[in-house]
Amino acid sequence: MIHIARERQAMRTSLYDLSVPTFLQTVRAVGGFLGRAATHFSNAGVDPDDVVNARLFDDMAPFHFQIEAAWHHSVWGARPSGPARSPLPPWSEPFPSLTFRR
Repeated sequence: MIHIARERQAMRTSLYDLSVPTFLQTVRAVGGFLGRAATHFSNAGVDPDDVVNARLFDDMAPFHFQIEAAWHHSVWGARPSGPARSPLPPWSEPFPSLTFRR
């Protein structure tokens, strides 16, 4: 029987390396679809502020809160340390305020 010595090397990957690229991808994707939504609203003659409080279902938080939550989870998840903050309460904000973080 032949025994082959195998060196065991530890795979060194940080939690930061595993998670931050995903968080950044999420923030960029949200910014991208908000940009396309703004273009669509402009072309269709729709006031984007009419969509800010829209809900897909009655028990769902409004659209602006969904955007805030996605942003907060990604950005605060990517922070190296420190306390995380909760998303803002679901009060109404104008559509442009959702896109300023892009």
